[in-house]
Amino acid sequence: MIDGYTRLLQDNLGLSDRDAQAVRDSFSTILSEKVEAYCGALEQVHKDAAQTGPDHVWLKDHDAYIASQLRAAGNAGQSQARYSIQDLTAAGQIAQSYRTEIADASSCGRNEATLALNLAMADMKAETLR
Repeated sequence: MIDGYTRLLQDNLGLSDRDAQAVRDSFSTILSEKVEAYCGALEQVHKDAAQTGPDHVWLKDHDAYIASQLRAAGNAGQSQARYSIQDLTAAGQIAQSYRTEIADASSCGRNEATLALNLAMADMKAETLR
């Protein structure tokens, strides 16, 4: 998954090998942080449910409560990654826009002026994502 996304960015945005490695490292760091946070939250939910007594065992099976705790754990704290998940998402959207424009230009026989205009529009859209 990480390599596929990095390859998409590298092929469509022209990332250098160094930048591509920074993207891989950011994804790995974010993923590790999320897994650690989720595991910690799930462990805490089970501890909380165990301490409430046998008449409150329902808490372990309460999906809404568990989901809210996992969402809170996933949103907590700053990542140590170089690029944030928002940066990586925006880069993916930009890369997809470029890829679509280039594919459409090559299959539809558009002229260079139309391609340039459409890529400029993609750039303007990308600016709003930042």
